[in-house]
Amino acid sequence: LDVSALDLVLTDEAGATTWAAVLAVSPPSISLRKADGTLAANSRNITVECLRAGVARVQVRGTAGNYASLLYAPVTVECLPGLQFSRRDLGTLSAPDGSTTVLLTPTDIPDERVTVVITSSPPGIVEHPPRAFL
Repeated sequence: LDVSALDLVLTDEAGATTWAAVLAVSPPSISLRKADGTLAANSRNITVECLRAGVARVQVRGTAGNYASLLYAPVTVECLPGLQFSRRDLGTLSAPDGSTTVLLTPTDIPDERVTVVITSSPPGIVEHPPRAFL
């Protein structure tokens, strides 16, 4: 089988590779094979995971075969600071007196006061505070 290897390269917006990681990509490289002569046989999934807030680029670099020395246009990924809920499924509550509490935690330490606007859909069914401050 003829094999062409592709490396996945992570860089910052300026193209530097020596920086604190914003993303993790798995697997770090993939192999394309001549296989049965179809493109579908060479489709590969990669997983991109945000490690912290920031902007990074995922770029593919060919290392062998007819892909050798090719550097493809990067895909920019922006990882935003997030909010984690202590639980996503709140179950079934009885109306009109059912209630529950959910803990909301930021994934990054805010660098200034942050207002989180809380809404529900459709309006008027769930009562909640309109804002939370972090």
